[in-house]
Amino acid sequence: LSVQEAERISSILLLFSQADRVVKADLAKPAALAGILAVVGGGSAGLPRALVSAYLKVLRAVRFLSGDAFALDALQNAGAVATLVSLLSRGEHVTASVTASVTVGVTVGAREPSEVESQAMLALYNLCKVNKARQEQAAGAGIVSPLMRLIACNSPLRQLAIPLLCDLVHAGEVSRRHLWKQDGLAFYLRLLELKYWQSTALNCVAVWIGASDQDA
Repeated sequence: LSVQEAERISSILLLFSQADRVVKADLAKPAALAGILAVVGGGSAGLPRALVSAYLKVLRAVRFLSGDAFALDALQNAGAVATLVSLLSRGEHVTASVTASVTVGVTVGAREPSEVESQAMLALYNLCKVNKARQEQAAGAGIVSPLMRLIACNSPLRQLAIPLLCDLVHAGEVSRRHLWKQDGLAFYLRLLELKYWQSTALNCVAVWIGASDQDA
């Protein structure tokens, strides 16, 4: 596949992802999504520089699709949640051992998120914000640690990461188990330092304690 062909195909996919639902419906078919997510899941790190632009267009197409409610189940069934979590997790090297050494609200190793991180986070937020099954799927795929990293590093994406992390405690036992492994309760307590999120964080702590009492 030449650079010109990759650009042409990715531009068409991006255009279709913003079209009406009749066009989007074809893009959301299992065979089409399987091919798109196979490209997205490979990441951009190992690509020649000339192909990065085409890759980002394909990733943006997924993000635009995730913004339409009718495509959410199709994306979930195609494995989009795990694919996008994998992309988000590849930034973990930026700040290691977030929960152990970082106070929430203090900028440590802060940087502008990459375009890949931004698009992956936006798509995951769209997929997971009102769906507990997808939230549990994301937790199982490893989303807890990258969300904590984005919050602790004061990333611009924290405004999406905080509500999504807080939703996980409500999602179910699977999510809470993954939160426990990452010292989630202590992290929620540290979120109390952020005035805007105090009420939400306090609710998370209450839900966690209530769930623990039920499990006891």
